[in-house]
Amino acid sequence: MAFIDRPIISKSSEQSEESVRSAKNLFSQKNGFICREDAPDFGVDLQSHYEKELKNQRRFAPTGWPIWIRTAGRFQSEQVADLNRNRWPISAESANETDFISYTFLTSRLGYLCRHTPGYGLVLIYDDSTSITYYDFVENIVTLLSLQKGSEEWKAQESVNIHIPVENILNTDSIKKIHEKLTTRFRNHSLLINRHGSEFSIPVLLFETTDYGIDFHDAKQVAKYIQDYGALLFNNRDFEILLSLINELTVREIDDSLDVRFIIAIALAETGRFIDADYHLRKLRANFANFSKEKSALLKLYSCKTDFCLGRIDASQYLQEVRAILPDMELMINRLSLQLRINSLEILLSFGNMNRDVVDQLMQVWTGITPHPGLPSRQDLSFSPRPSYSR
Repeated sequence: MAFIDRPIISKSSEQSEESVRSAKNLFSQKNGFICREDAPDFGVDLQSHYEKELKNQRRFAPTGWPIWIRTAGRFQSEQVADLNRNRWPISAESANETDFISYTFLTSRLGYLCRHTPGYGLVLIYDDSTSITYYDFVENIVTLLSLQKGSEEWKAQESVNIHIPVENILNTDSIKKIHEKLTTRFRNHSLLINRHGSEFSIPVLLFETTDYGIDFHDAKQVAKYIQDYGALLFNNRDFEILLSLINELTVREIDDSLDVRFIIAIALAETGRFIDADYHLRKLRANFANFSKEKSALLKLYSCKTDFCLGRIDASQYLQEVRAILPDMELMINRLSLQLRINSLEILLSFGNMNRDVVDQLMQVWTGITPHPGLPSRQDLSFSPRPSYSR
């Protein structure tokens, strides 16, 4: 360009401005977000904070997470081969879809976003030809890549093609779901720090129960919290938290909810409080039909364990009853855990004369653990299996 020439406004500059404006219109205070452009830009286009409701007033929450935006031309949807979509945790709005858009992404940029814990952030792809913005959470993108590639070797590449479900369109409906998910995530993260921060030399300076919308000394609110999050606490082995919440309950709250009593019963049995667990398990036996097949099987399992530990049945009877429960277990993690428990009992009862069939069964279980996503890693498994359940 010469001295008399004027600066040229490039097409890419126009598209970048339009994509950012489109995102900021939705990530607005009206929709529960406070959004700012990141300056200086080290690879993140927007930084967003969520707002929360306190006594009918909207308050700023000092928790941020990144939004990465790119613009491209018209996309052609494609199908990702060799994917079992039941094996990865995608967002609810795309759970039944198989079509994706593809975009070349620097792996270093993806890794940078993953370091923004616990929010991780969003990737937005703006289609300039249709003015549609597609989105997905960073953790979903990374999980899908690892499942698609079959390993994590892709992380050593300079770039990789990411895939976003075509149904993940950023609009007024999806923005509400994004806000709900991130609000829950930051609340849980704050609870985690308050409960366990001191164990890792993280100072805990303030704990506001109103941040979670409940008072942990109000029995009714605690019962609702256990009903909603008891499964998560149980599966994560956070028994110290769970038992402290149970201690806040009154008889009325427990009697009013079978789901709450269910969590109490299995938590007490799993932590060795068998006399208290026995009381609640007996209360639940008349209501087995009101639970799912998986929950009924878990109740039977913990009833057997309690009877055994209280001396009502011997080891042979315990083994026989546990074997009968195995066909009713539907979750793979529970089937594997229970099979390990059965095998450990068979070994203990063999007194050194272990049947070859038991060894073969153990090898089959061990082989089935590794390729199954969502299961604990091998070092997390032991002959003291960890049952799980979902609400």
